[in-house]
Amino acid sequence: MLDFQLEGLKKLCELMMKLVKLHYQFQISIPRALELFVSSLLVKAGDVTMQKSARTLTLAHLKQCIYSDSRLDFLKELVKSTPDNSEECNDIADSAVTQNNQVSNNDSDDETTPKTIERRLLNGCACRLSVAEYRWLVTLPGEVSGALPSDTISRLSAVRLLLSSRRRRGQQRPAADSNRCPTAERARSATVSSTKWFGRLLATLASDDDHVRYVATCVVTETVLGCADDGDSPALLIDKLLLTITTTAAATRRSSAAAVDVLTRVLNAKSDDRPISTAGSSFCRRVGGEREGRVVIGLDAVKALLLDRLHDRWSDVVNANRDDDLPEIVWLWTAVFRSAGPARRANSDRFYSELPGLEWLLYRADTEPLVWLNAVRLLGAGMRTSGSRPTARSLAGRALAGFTRRRLLYFMDKMTSAFGRNNGRTTRALLQETVLLAMRSLRAFVADDDGCGADADTVTTVRDVVDCLDSYVKASALYETDVAFCRWSVRLMCDRDDATVECLTCALDVADAVPAARPLLDPFAGFAEMLECVQYEPEVLLDYLISDESDFLPYALRLLKTACRDALSFFRSFGTGLDDAMGLLIRLRLKMLRLHENRVFPYNVMPIAKLIQRCDELYTEIVS
Repeated sequence: MLDFQLEGLKKLCELMMKLVKLHYQFQISIPRALELFVSSLLVKAGDVTMQKSARTLTLAHLKQCIYSDSRLDFLKELVKSTPDNSEECNDIADSAVTQNNQVSNNDSDDETTPKTIERRLLNGCACRLSVAEYRWLVTLPGEVSGALPSDTISRLSAVRLLLSSRRRRGQQRPAADSNRCPTAERARSATVSSTKWFGRLLATLASDDDHVRYVATCVVTETVLGCADDGDSPALLIDKLLLTITTTAAATRRSSAAAVDVLTRVLNAKSDDRPISTAGSSFCRRVGGEREGRVVIGLDAVKALLLDRLHDRWSDVVNANRDDDLPEIVWLWTAVFRSAGPARRANSDRFYSELPGLEWLLYRADTEPLVWLNAVRLLGAGMRTSGSRPTARSLAGRALAGFTRRRLLYFMDKMTSAFGRNNGRTTRALLQETVLLAMRSLRAFVADDDGCGADADTVTTVRDVVDCLDSYVKASALYETDVAFCRWSVRLMCDRDDATVECLTCALDVADAVPAARPLLDPFAGFAEMLECVQYEPEVLLDYLISDESDFLPYALRLLKTACRDALSFFRSFGTGLDDAMGLLIRLRLKMLRLHENRVFPYNVMPIAKLIQRCDELYTEIVS
């Protein structure tokens, strides 16, 4: 027994000597290391105590930390057999402790954490913020000496969350002031409603840090959108943004691009109908009566006001950003065309009158490929929505000249090489937008013709554009195809439902206006190609008819009426797929009638159902 004890002491001494050597080798104080280890373990256990809203730290909390960390496996056996009877008094948390934990003892800014504040703001209520947290929220980073970009981002992100959740909460019951949080209203008044605070926010748009500039852009956007629910006119905010855009000083280029981005985001904004929880005692339910009877002006009214302001100063906006912020202004221009509906096109001529000034962008050697692609999209959007016939025809003529002279096609091939010919998705998008520009331009160019007698120049222009585009694409191998233009153009668009329907509609419009060009654009062949692309599935066409993302219904009605007038040409265009095509139309008709009987179809299906029935009768008479 004595020998065993001596052997154990010997091993213990050897172990101690090794530890002493390590101490001198690494200059580490063993007692200090143990102190740091115990301190970190107790801090983790203390966090568990706070999470449980318990009165005291117990061994159970310590065990939880040990079991959750694989590095502490050597302690698990030690604590496993150690009983803990102190957890019983912690089952019911003291109300004072709970309340103290909810505010995290935030009596100083050092204990304020952005994530804690963001969690409290998720439901649009700011009542649970402590004094220190509220002060942190409403203090603009520019007012804090030595503020880091990360601090700026944290503060602006919290303000953005406050504004967005507040807006969503107000949209649930827009006429009820009782659904407004008083602390959130006070925070908004102290931040974005304050002239000084908002001025500093606009100055942040010029930040050198891309992330700071992005978050500031989002906050300004939420500020403008918030006016729709508050009944406040955003005119002053919009005017400040326009002033920022048109200021041509070199130092403000970044803020100008950011301001353009804000206006684009506002025009592209949609109402957020996602529900937000306001249930439970931890959320406020009452606001003072000072805002009773608030008028909600709505998102559409904000967009209309923005379009009016832009229309008055559009030339200044374009000229101020022509060289430096061209990608941003192209996106804004596209958003303007998307937002300017039929009711507003009569008062939108200035938006279109500036478009020819962008033509130089398509034929400049140093144009960035992505900017070139977006410029093509912009010109196509302008051709699609232009309200003035003379303006649309003039713009279309200039675009079509780029096809007939092959300049536009040359630069399209150049941009394809810049993107990389192996980049199939980008090459396809580039060709899609170019073909859509050609089809929209042709439709605008022949819009004044009634189909009774298009002049020879118009017929020649249509033929030259189609021939040049078809031959160039096939010769350059941009798109592998061995079929006619009227078919491969539809096949090219098959991954985009809206583009497919628009391409088919443009072909039908041009063919009706210029009958001599019908063989080139052949609307029947295009329709047959579309049915083949959807593999003759009636459910796909049913989705097209129900969806509001494309104008398939008016196109289908026009095409079927034309098919009934020229049934033989219609049937011939399907070739060997005629039986499959007619089977699809018959099944589609039965599905529509069944939905119509159950009153679940969004409109009266009888007109299109009768046209399909008539086509079936003609099919029986002619083919059978």
